[in-house]
Parts: sequence; C-alpha cells; structure tokens
Amino acid sequence: DRDRFWDRCVQIVNERSADMLRLNSSSTYFTEVFAELKHYALDGK
Repeated sequence: DRDRFWDRCVQIVNERSADMLRLNSSSTYFTEVFAELKHYALDGK
C-alpha cells in the first residue's frame, strides 16, 4: 500500500543519508565505492 511504500522510502533515506553525504564530501570514499560497484558490474557480465 501507498503508506507502507513511503514509510519504507523514508526509512531507507534516513538509514543511508550519512553514506550519501559522505560520497559527496570524501573523494576517497567515492573512489572506493565506485571501484566496488565497477567490480560487481564486471562480474555480472
């Protein structure tokens, strides 16, 4: 239902907002996360 969907969206944002802010403020953290995502993308092919 619609309320559950939005409750879950808000929960995810609240849980991950610190990580998202860290991605924007730390080039080292961004590079680490980007490399990890690239690794997973290449493994999927």
